[in-house]
Amino acid sequence: MADNSLSKFHSLDNLHLIISGRHNIEKAPRICVICTASYDLGILHGVWVNMAQDIECIYGKINDMLTKSPARHAVEWSILAFEGFESILLDKYEDIEQIRQKAIFLVTYGKWSVKVLEYFDNDISLAEEAMVNHYQGKFSDELDFAMNLFNEKCGVVLPEHARPYIDYESFKNGIFSNDYFSIKADSETFIFSTMRE
Repeated sequence: MADNSLSKFHSLDNLHLIISGRHNIEKAPRICVICTASYDLGILHGVWVNMAQDIECIYGKINDMLTKSPARHAVEWSILAFEGFESILLDKYEDIEQIRQKAIFLVTYGKWSVKVLEYFDNDISLAEEAMVNHYQGKFSDELDFAMNLFNEKCGVVLPEHARPYIDYESFKNGIFSNDYFSIKADSETFIFSTMRE
């Protein structure tokens, strides 16, 4: 797995390339791509690339970096570091398109959506399907959602004095056993309807 710590590169002369790239951190997730031929020579030559953009732009940045490499005939590269991906770990040879899709997903839905990716074992297609077609909203907890759903189905908002007569807890347990699931992030609960095959 790629390590987003730079401590093991302190002995390299060109560490300033990496450090200077971290002063103005972009909001979009990005990766630091390095020329492996230069690295083998003890020279750290690379570029930070915003991953929430067109694939052509991403490869354009990488190819431009290789063209300017101090190593002759530089064609190979790897991922040295990354940031803005929350808890997602990237391998140094991770597929660029997969990284790009995850970056766009995080930028589109916010950093809490990393929990959705984790829920679906980093399957970006399932996570996207959940967000587009099954997301119900943000609630304080599952019971809060169940109460809102119950009142919505009834077509009325029950007055406070009537609520103790409704077994919201049982209703919640029933709907979350089959029809809905929740994902917790930042002390909040995000509700999704169950995805049927």
